[in-house]
Amino acid sequence: MSEFFNDSAQVKNTLTARNARWYEQEGNILIRDSVVIINDKGERLDTEELVWNKSIEKFFTEKPVRITTATHVIYGKGMEANQDFSLYKIFNPTGNVQVDKKEMPK
Repeated sequence: MSEFFNDSAQVKNTLTARNARWYEQEGNILIRDSVVIINDKGERLDTEELVWNKSIEKFFTEKPVRITTATHVIYGKGMEANQDFSLYKIFNPTGNVQVDKKEMPK
């Protein structure tokens, strides 16, 4: 298990996986097999493979992902996220997302 901290030394997310390999030349860590990230809001990412780039502090994957929040589950193929998993972009998303009526265009 790895923990990522904010500037105030508070845990922002935790990452677990069965395997990881450091590629020093590229500054990447390849994380594989049952990868799970849970952020401080309780949002959860599940995937089989993830790359973390230390120098730009971002996660990437081209593999299928599932993100579970308090209100919905989103699936996709590919994703990028900041290190604390507070902002993420899902590529090719699928699933149902609950939207507040006020947020709908007229």
